[in-house]
Amino acid sequence: MLDDGKPVPVTPRAVDVLLVLIERAGEVVSKNELLERVWAGLVVEENNLHVQVSSLRKLLGPQAIATVPGFGYRFSLPVSRTDPLGHARPITKEAMARASAALPSSHTDLPPLYGRAADLRALRDLVVANAIVTVVGPAGIGKTRLAEALSRDLGDTFIDGVRFVELAQLADPAVVPTTVARALGVVVGDPRTALDLTVQALAAQSLLLVLDNCEHLLEAVDRVVAAVRKGASSVHVLATSQELLRHPDEQVYRLGALALPGEITVASARESGATELFIARVHSVESRFVLSDANVGAVIDICQRLDGIPLALELAAARVPLLGVEGVRERLDERFRLLTAGSRLALRRHQTLRAALEWSYSLLSQPEQAVFDRLGVFAGGFSLEAAQKLAADGVIDEWAVLDHLGALVDKSLVLVDVGGSARYRMLETTRAFALERLAARNDTARIMRRHAETMLQLFERLYRKLMQTTPPGKLVAQLGPDLDNLRAALRWASEAGGDRRIAVALIGAAGAGRGGYFGYMQLKAEASQWCQTLKPSIDESIPAADAARFWLACADHGTAGSVEVSCQAAQRAIGLYRDAVDPIGVYLAWIAQAYSLINAGRLDEALQALEQARTLRDTTWTAWLRGTFDNMAALVFTEAGQLDKAREHLVEWLTLCRQTGHTIGEFAALGCLIDVEIDFGETQRAAEMAKELLARYRANPDAYRGFDSGLVLRDIATALMVSDEVNEAEAVYREALTWTRRNYGSGAFVLGDFAMLRARQGHIDDAARLSAYVARVYADLERQPRRLARQNSERLHALLAEARSAESLARLYDEGRRLTDDEACALAFLPSVSRESNGYGSRGV
Repeated sequence: MLDDGKPVPVTPRAVDVLLVLIERAGEVVSKNELLERVWAGLVVEENNLHVQVSSLRKLLGPQAIATVPGFGYRFSLPVSRTDPLGHARPITKEAMARASAALPSSHTDLPPLYGRAADLRALRDLVVANAIVTVVGPAGIGKTRLAEALSRDLGDTFIDGVRFVELAQLADPAVVPTTVARALGVVVGDPRTALDLTVQALAAQSLLLVLDNCEHLLEAVDRVVAAVRKGASSVHVLATSQELLRHPDEQVYRLGALALPGEITVASARESGATELFIARVHSVESRFVLSDANVGAVIDICQRLDGIPLALELAAARVPLLGVEGVRERLDERFRLLTAGSRLALRRHQTLRAALEWSYSLLSQPEQAVFDRLGVFAGGFSLEAAQKLAADGVIDEWAVLDHLGALVDKSLVLVDVGGSARYRMLETTRAFALERLAARNDTARIMRRHAETMLQLFERLYRKLMQTTPPGKLVAQLGPDLDNLRAALRWASEAGGDRRIAVALIGAAGAGRGGYFGYMQLKAEASQWCQTLKPSIDESIPAADAARFWLACADHGTAGSVEVSCQAAQRAIGLYRDAVDPIGVYLAWIAQAYSLINAGRLDEALQALEQARTLRDTTWTAWLRGTFDNMAALVFTEAGQLDKAREHLVEWLTLCRQTGHTIGEFAALGCLIDVEIDFGETQRAAEMAKELLARYRANPDAYRGFDSGLVLRDIATALMVSDEVNEAEAVYREALTWTRRNYGSGAFVLGDFAMLRARQGHIDDAARLSAYVARVYADLERQPRRLARQNSERLHALLAEARSAESLARLYDEGRRLTDDEACALAFLPSVSRESNGYGSRGV
């Protein structure tokens, strides 16, 4: 090493550091790369690197080597690379191969690529068929790993092979051309000629040029790609980026998260890309780890909560030796402190989950950052309208929000799901980061209020349309994806620091009017719990209209709790709506009252409430509003044993539903009609109707799922049971149980009928236990079973009395009354071979 021809005293390590920096002059060289190249195969402290850099600065001047905080070092002095005559050296394929930053020489050098077989095939076809392809996806999703695997896969497809150029460590867009040239073995004297020399070198080549991690250098990369396309037509370019290059010929491959298991089983976990990667990474650091029935639930939960993001999964797996699988799962709410166990060889920004997101966040403009932070309060995704209402303010208007949202989608920080209408969402890890940034702005409380107000606007509009439009099911479906947002808004509004007036208004908007949104989503029990929580908030500060609608919602959903409380709520709603001279409100409240009364077994009062509703019904109202009377009349007359009248109203209701396309209403009407036919003794006709209705449901379940579809499935199963089609009935009962438990919080409304099926199958003890459990639940709710269920129960108890002694039945009934709902449902659907030997017969539960 000479300075003006004189030897300079310098250590060999310092020379090695200097050579690496000069080789990458103008670029940022990471500390990890310097450590790996200068001290190859050795484990040394980072301080050794600091010592050598300091010695070089003493020799070359303090400005010779710049420190880039958080990344590494950059050689800042001019460097000349010319032959003695000052000409650029000619490029050869051999030189390109020697200097290339291509992948390792054998396929086994690359770690296994989990869960990406389909992506690899699709991307291969796209790259072979198109000159420019960009793999786009959020940080940590595995774009580089996929590009590496594809590069190895395509090694023999292109005559001149593959050249892989890593751009992540570059901070200066001006050095992109020289970096690409160096990867191709092109010797550049003047950096201004780098791009021209590169194109000249590639002109006669047929190869794949991979440009990895382009998002922070898009304009510079696009200039390189444009020049290569113009001057080297046989070169294909594959770029990886969080954002599109926006080149005219660009084809985009959006890389999603790894697939998650469909079931919580070991077999399902082993077939899922996310769990497969997690298990492999855990095993690499803890060889004794074995996936089992005992830990598969925790493993799958971790993968789901980390959205199947490969980087997050690898970081979580690295914590398992210290914390165990359960420990990692328990600490996921602190994910940014937990997931910091990155490899020293990984890019610095990928060494922790936070670093990966901070890198992406740093590429946003300030307005984009503000919108990103605010959108984090949405739970489970959001619509464009909701985003604009929430994120706009005096500085950023709704149209600017639209532009910034588009930029966030382009940069892979927000994902878009295109179906009937576009929905947007963040990965949960990204959302957690956005909420953290929002908190750092001290803006969480304000934006949470905006979120609740936005949800209230959307559900207020839904309620108004429900009163004006038929059918309601289609309207409710539009806000179906916003269930988590509704819950989040209710949680904030009902807790300390929230606004209970908003919570009361939200329950009314989402719960009133024959069940409203909560009813059609089959969440009556959840709505009832919210009503109970918010009842103490009803005082003079609540507008009368909001209070009336709140009590109507309590009446509509209270039958999932106490029937008597539901009756009281309906009476309050009637009084408030009368004071407001709101005939539709009074009408709906009387219908809710009638339903509560028939469940309480107070038939005379139910008939009186029904008559009150009839006198209010107006022919100018929508078919849906008018039809709610026929719906309730059918139920009341059925319970009263006036089956001809019940059938008459069911036919009227069914006609209205069919005329207006109210599919869910039609489904419910036919379910009630099946019950009436059984009550008439027309079991064969009921079974035929049930089979036809079940076939329609099986063909398109989403069209018929909503409101009380779980109870309709129960009615179908009961018709199949009484016609001796036991196996099919059991399958339908099982499905009915799922939806009814979701809606009412209990399986009792299905298990009452199902107990008879168990008895007919010969499982007498289980039938006795189930019947006792059901009786206890109905008693707790101050509710009586429907007429057909009472008839079935009488037949069941007669059968049980013949099969067991009074003493045995007393014991079985006692065991049944002490079952939890989970235990009762498990008992009902245990495998038949072990049902009578499950232990219940020898001890209490």
